[in-house]
Amino acid sequence: GEGFFNGDAIGGAGLFRSVDGGLSWDVMPGTAELGNICRIAISPADSDIIVLATRYGGLRRTTDGGGSWTTVYGAQGAFDVHFSPANPSRAIAQIIDHDGDWFHRALYSTDAGATWLTASGLEHVDGFGARIE
Repeated sequence: GEGFFNGDAIGGAGLFRSVDGGLSWDVMPGTAELGNICRIAISPADSDIIVLATRYGGLRRTTDGGGSWTTVYGAQGAFDVHFSPANPSRAIAQIIDHDGDWFHRALYSTDAGATWLTASGLEHVDGFGARIE
């Protein structure tokens, strides 16, 4: 699905995967209800660790290849997430949230996306139309 606030955005149906080289596709368990998935980050060290930036709910993570998902940073939404190719323990992400007004925030993780800290200087970028990427 499309998660970047356009008027004709299409809702998501989950994260699909293929185990036969793309001949067939199935929805990964627990992802159909996530709505729009904006970015997918797969750990370069362990393909069972995946972090999703979801338009509704924030950052979701699995450590068992998609068997189960945990919200590791709850927010109105998240648009971006990436693992460092040089150090798979490190990751960065962006969220959008609301505290009376809309704001964006940059995050970083030092434990492969299990927990997230706010990046200094980008903890509260005001405005619905602002974006950190």
